Amino acid sequence: MKYNNLSVLNKFSVLAILLVILIFYFACYHFSYNFFYQDDFHLLRFVTIFQDSSIPFQQKINALYDQHNEHRIIFPRLFVLIDYYIQGHLDWKILNTISALYYLG
Repeated sequence: MKYNNLSVLNKFSVLAILLVILIFYFACYHFSYNFFYQDDFHLLRFVTIFQDSSIPFQQKINALYDQHNEHRIIFPRLFVLIDYYIQGHLDWKILNTISALYYLG
């Protein structure tokens, strides 16, 4: 009998945690704006370099690993490029919501 109550409590706890996470991501998407801010221009520059057909492929790969301030931002550049290929434009609301996934790690 005790095991049944514990199982129901565990399921309720998991659902409550998932609900809080879903509300957080809904709020991230709902309250974010679809415009560039500070370092986002570097990501836009990367997409324009990658879309330019006159630039050789090796330079495009080098642009992926270019230094940004004192570090390299490979994953954000890849996320922006994937978003561009999926949607055909850069949607900063989606990218802000995806970047909030880092909080789950």
